[in-house]
Amino acid sequence: MSIPRPALLVVWSLLLVPSSNATDALLGPDVLRRLGETAAPVKVWVHFTDKGFRDAAAQEEALVALLSSFPERALARRVARRTAEGLVDVRDLAVATQYRSRVAGVAGKIESESRWLNAVSVYADAAQVAALARLPFVSRVQLVGRSAGSIALPKMLAPSSTSAAGYSGASHGLAFDQLDLVGITGLHALGYTGAGVVVGVIDTGFVTTHDAFTAPGAALTVLDSYDFMNDDANVGIDAGDDPSQHHHGTLILGIMGGNLSGSYIGAAPDASYLLAKTEDVTQEVRAEEDTYVEGLEWLELNGADIVSSSLGYINWYTQSDLDGLTATTTIAVNVATDNGVVCCTAVGNNLFDADPNTSSMIAPADAFDVLSVGSVELTGEVSFFSSDGPTADGRVKPEILGMGDSAISVWPDDDTSYASASGTSLSTPQLAGAIACLLQAHPEWSLATLRERLTKTADYFGEPSPDPLFVTGYGILFAGLALQLQGSFTNLGGALSGTGTPALSGSGALVGDEQVDLFVSGGVPGGTVWMVLGLSQLAAPFKGGTLHPTPDVIIPSLPLDGSGATTLSFPWVPGVPTGVSFYCQGWVPDVAGIVGFSATNGLRGTAP
Repeated sequence: MSIPRPALLVVWSLLLVPSSNATDALLGPDVLRRLGETAAPVKVWVHFTDKGFRDAAAQEEALVALLSSFPERALARRVARRTAEGLVDVRDLAVATQYRSRVAGVAGKIESESRWLNAVSVYADAAQVAALARLPFVSRVQLVGRSAGSIALPKMLAPSSTSAAGYSGASHGLAFDQLDLVGITGLHALGYTGAGVVVGVIDTGFVTTHDAFTAPGAALTVLDSYDFMNDDANVGIDAGDDPSQHHHGTLILGIMGGNLSGSYIGAAPDASYLLAKTEDVTQEVRAEEDTYVEGLEWLELNGADIVSSSLGYINWYTQSDLDGLTATTTIAVNVATDNGVVCCTAVGNNLFDADPNTSSMIAPADAFDVLSVGSVELTGEVSFFSSDGPTADGRVKPEILGMGDSAISVWPDDDTSYASASGTSLSTPQLAGAIACLLQAHPEWSLATLRERLTKTADYFGEPSPDPLFVTGYGILFAGLALQLQGSFTNLGGALSGTGTPALSGSGALVGDEQVDLFVSGGVPGGTVWMVLGLSQLAAPFKGGTLHPTPDVIIPSLPLDGSGATTLSFPWVPGVPTGVSFYCQGWVPDVAGIVGFSATNGLRGTAP
């Protein structure tokens, strides 16, 4: 017999009477509201205060042990692209076994566990929620967020033997138009197809028997897979699965990994894949954020360079919560990007408007370093369903647009046909595939570099960038240009001779946090050089020559080698707007120079 809602509210209020104000504060208002709406147990996150170590020394010992056993590929990616301090931190340590056991003793089965969030999810009724909040090591209890968004069903196309302009003997077939629109065909022409890069996919399930996944010599490489709903390695069709369970994930995987010459070649056909099945389409509420977080942590630990996700969460959240700090999946994506994973996610299919003060996006598209993706038609027009931003704190969303309107992929229900489907789900894996190709070309590129290269080379019909209406972001992806983006160095002349005539030259793209090198030659052998850098040009008389930069930064006494040369290297500052310049010049103490100095030419570097 179900408890009437008024009675349930009375029960709930009685349960809270003996609780302290501090305990009450641990229960999110969403939990109270939801328990007032239903007599059934609700799914909640139980967050812990710490990882359960007796002291700081014991925790540090655990971190040292963890680092020594950390998976090799994940560690290599963290070395290359992690932005957080160190290579591991407390977020990587497992949830305390004793805390987990105590929660299970109150609520029964643990549904999911997150190292990064230091939390577990459980189903709990009102009495159990109150008991969980009173545990001394619990920091808060909140609802597990849900997605009730519908997924567009695919439409079958005839099997394809179409040949389109191919590269290196391979034809993209039915995928040509959508890949060419976003510049991926240009990367393929240069031989960049994602080889050596690991792409993780979070989705509904995956069937990999299609001809485009099994071509001799070009078969899809799946390094590992896991079903987070059934706790097994089968991400295909399970007994009891809904007939459409595998549809969405298979479509997404095809966009990236298809590889059948003359019929269909995806965005990153030679990448390796990790597959996480996290969404149950048999439920009215299709996806819950706890399985998403589990899948994301698993992908990161198993060495994914990139994660493509077309799932999103908005139930229990409002647009004001999408501030990069609140939604659980958003917090998890922030941790993943801290660890050097390039995360691509759909911005949502909730339509856009022309009002920059409203938004319709979904979490985790609001994460700080995630690349959120909107959709356009083949004509380049924005798809009517594509969600808009900004985030609650005013950041540009979506950042990038791809072709998600009538995009073509493999048909999920047989091994020869192809399908057309629409949604920002379909444009997202195009971006992920493009990034796989770019990382093959430049595995050293950081998240900051990739974001800047992609946003500075995207375009939308000459419109202002970024879009002040938060609909098109920075524009349509053009991956080939992202590879080519390059700043410039200009010799301003004005060298002052002494023992010789020193010269200054520069190299580096002036993008993201990529390395910049300033090279001095022709100075006094074994001497020194004072490097002057400024954000504007002074061009003033100085010691018989011309001081080109405003002296905003002076680096004194850099040693010159036996040929009178040295190189000053430093990372560029991410986010410098296009066209912004800096100026530099070297001054060499030189007895043969006028008033004891010689000087290099002035040099201007300009961001692309």
